[in-house]
Amino acid sequence: INLDTLAGSESVFPKLPCCDLTDVCIVGHIKSHYDPVHCVAENGTIIFENVEDDLYGSYYYDENGNLIDIYLYESMMWNDNKKCWVYVPRNKEQNLKFEQGDTLNIQGPLKSNHFQIKGDISSQFITGLMLSLPLLEEDSTLEIIPPYESRSYVNLTLQMLEAFGIQIIEEDETHYTIPGNQSFQAKDVRVEGDYSQLAFFAVLASLQNELSLENMDLASRQGDRVILDFIQKAGALVKQSEESIDIKHQILKPQVMDVADCPDLGPILCVLASFTKGKTEIIHAQRLRMKESDRIEAMEEELKKWDVNISSTFDTITIEGKDSYDKEDVVIHGHNDHRIVMAMTVFGLCAQKTCIIEDAQAITKSYPNFFEDIEKIGGKVEIL
Repeated sequence: INLDTLAGSESVFPKLPCCDLTDVCIVGHIKSHYDPVHCVAENGTIIFENVEDDLYGSYYYDENGNLIDIYLYESMMWNDNKKCWVYVPRNKEQNLKFEQGDTLNIQGPLKSNHFQIKGDISSQFITGLMLSLPLLEEDSTLEIIPPYESRSYVNLTLQMLEAFGIQIIEEDETHYTIPGNQSFQAKDVRVEGDYSQLAFFAVLASLQNELSLENMDLASRQGDRVILDFIQKAGALVKQSEESIDIKHQILKPQVMDVADCPDLGPILCVLASFTKGKTEIIHAQRLRMKESDRIEAMEEELKKWDVNISSTFDTITIEGKDSYDKEDVVIHGHNDHRIVMAMTVFGLCAQKTCIIEDAQAITKSYPNFFEDIEKIGGKVEIL
């Protein structure tokens, strides 16, 4: 069970009659804190220890009586509901071994079946099944329980699987048939440029001086390619050609940005909004809370150190931006999250005063040369 701690007295949840509590995994965030909640299961009741103020919840079941969602309410600290999700892990359905501690202990084999995956948690679960199910002896089916978010990332998986000779049949928007007994066919591929990483430089160019970004596929299926639409709608000049994407700063205007299909853009869009005068809203953002950090909470915490006017609900971020920020002696925490570090680096480059970013080594997860590339375009970065 993985919730953020609330710190304080004990709180007790009602019984969960449709679940074996030893098989339940709760994932979510309900308070600004980083230590895990401690809990025990006793006689069908989940007891959360060390929580401040009483929590209570309502429970939702599917047509077969299986527990789907818990909605948590906390009257003293929140004005809106905080949602977390409950799963009975798939390994229990197939009697597979899965032990999690300091190490992961996993033993197969996975068997062909009909699989159901919620579409608003993480596309990585869907991708994992698409990579493995074609290799099983029998056919499988995969059903995505709506809403189906981050579909673009799944489409990238399908594109690459097709390139390696794997067939997956998309029956409709939420159902796939996956023939078994397939094998991957070796081939050479060229990995296209990453729009998720381009986004940091695209926003920097929108806020400061013109940049030319090369090695990008203009016909890419990457969902994060929408960053170009966001900055254009904000007012930046964007010129696209086969050789480069050229971005030039202009006076920016606020907008509503939907990140349901591009949650990785959330942190850098917060930076864009901070330097855009007026009220910007980022909507359908709940999945930012289930990344390397709670990215909504992390960005709110760090931007407030710069006196950014930012607020959030579970699913939205609202920012009243302005032209400049000049606070002294700001120290940013990276939250061990590469995208938080890179987004706050862009903010620091645009701010009027020097800042320190701690935990900056988190960039090595996806972009080890990020600071070197920042220096190449004239950014001043000093490794302490």
